[in-house]
Amino acid sequence: MSRTLKRGEAPAVSPIQELVERVGIEVRRMGAQRVMRSQAIAEQLGMHTTDLECLDLIYLHGRALAGELAQATGLTSGAVTALIDRLETGGYVVREVTRPTGDAGTFASVPRQSSRFKRFTGQCRKR
Repeated sequence: MSRTLKRGEAPAVSPIQELVERVGIEVRRMGAQRVMRSQAIAEQLGMHTTDLECLDLIYLHGRALAGELAQATGLTSGAVTALIDRLETGGYVVREVTRPTGDAGTFASVPRQSSRFKRFTGQCRKR
C-alpha cells in the first residue's frame, strides 16, 4: 500500500535507486577529471585537446582511417584532414596511401613520438 506524501516530503528511495544515483555522480566526476587531464596533457605536448583525443584513438587501435576518426568524433572530413596534418607535422603519425586514387586513407603512430606520449601519460597517471 502506498501512503500519501506530505507537502515537501520526498518519496522513499530504494537502495538500488540510491546506488544508481551515486554511480551516475561518480561517472560524471570521472568524466570531468578526464577532461581536465586531457587538457593538461595536450597543453604539455603543445597540441589541441581534440588532437590528443584522436591521437589516443589511433594509439588504441594502432592505426585509423580518416573516415573512422570523423565518424567517432563527429568532426567533418576537412577538420579531420587538418587534424591529421597537425599530428603528422608534429611527428605523431605518418600517413599511408592505401587507395589507388592516391588518397591518404590511413595513418599510424610513429615509434619515437609514441614513446614520448606514453611516457608523459604514464607520468600523469602516477600523480
